[in-house]
Amino acid sequence: MDLKFVFLICLIPAASAKFQVEAKDKELVVAVGSDVELPCTLSPPSSAVGLEVRWFHTVFHSVVYLLKDGREDRQQQNTEYRERAFLKSGPQTGNLALSLLKVRLSDAGTYHCFVENETAAYDEEDFVKLVVIGPGSPPLVKVSLQDSSVQISCSSSDWFPEPTVNWKTDDEAFVNEEMTTSHKQTDGLFSVTNNILLKDSSEGNLFCTMKHPVTGKESGVYVIVSESMFPRLSHWAILFFVLLVLSLGAFAFVGWKFYAYCIEKEKQLSSKENILKFSLKQSFSLFFQLFRSKNLNPFILIHIQPFVGWLFLQTNTLFRQLNRNKMSPQVKTGLTLSRVFLLSLPLIQGSTTGKLKSKKEVESSGQLALQNRQ
Repeated sequence: MDLKFVFLICLIPAASAKFQVEAKDKELVVAVGSDVELPCTLSPPSSAVGLEVRWFHTVFHSVVYLLKDGREDRQQQNTEYRERAFLKSGPQTGNLALSLLKVRLSDAGTYHCFVENETAAYDEEDFVKLVVIGPGSPPLVKVSLQDSSVQISCSSSDWFPEPTVNWKTDDEAFVNEEMTTSHKQTDGLFSVTNNILLKDSSEGNLFCTMKHPVTGKESGVYVIVSESMFPRLSHWAILFFVLLVLSLGAFAFVGWKFYAYCIEKEKQLSSKENILKFSLKQSFSLFFQLFRSKNLNPFILIHIQPFVGWLFLQTNTLFRQLNRNKMSPQVKTGLTLSRVFLLSLPLIQGSTTGKLKSKKEVESSGQLALQNRQ
């Protein structure tokens, strides 16, 4: 047999074993929860016998779909992709596109389309990058009052990744006084709220925009800012506040005057009580001086009579003026003893001079002594 003919016979199977694997789209962007088809073509088309078609995610052993000799291998398939991943056609048609249902956030990454001819020990592969996003819900606006200003909230949910939020006016100028807060939902997506505080309607109408960082797509809501949105006090409310302030001022003034009156009254009572204490001291001093002397000289009693009358008048007047409830027990006792003593002095004088003086005479002499003292 001719050696050239034998060489050609051996070369034909090797040449027929070569093929090409190609993914037309290198990157796909898909919304979470939707279905996607990852492209992959085999050229020329080939029989599935002796052929392995493997789709894997990032690493070789993370099998998304596996076809050997025309049969699906579910044993090596990752449990996350069961009932969600399958081939749309097969090697016979050259279409090895992978259909992936209900895409999750965890599905994002690089997918490899790997084809191997085990008989010829020949393989080819290509890859597709899958980007999973959360497109977000339409923004909602909420208006609330905060003191004398109006707070406008623009909120949206189901975003991935987080969007950029801006407030614009009618002339496309950006408003920089925004406050954005976001939190992660249980499904891994983000909800975003942006607040802006308006003090008056001079800002004009506003437009809240949320821009997706991957797709660049914007969604927004238009807010018409009117003067009626801002709180205004009525004339009756202003009048009420004015009357309230005046009433409080009047009550404060009356209270202050009453407090000053009480303080002055306390000072007067304290002064009268001091005079009373002085009178008591003088009367008791006189009492002890009289009774310590061996002889009661009538001439002395006659000369001290005006002073005795003055002491009697002072103690008697203070006794009537002072509130007995405000006097200490010692003062009450001393005052009573002093009055008894002063009233008994005319008796003492009468016993020595032979002439008794009445209470009125004692008081009149006291009045005369008081006038002379003044």
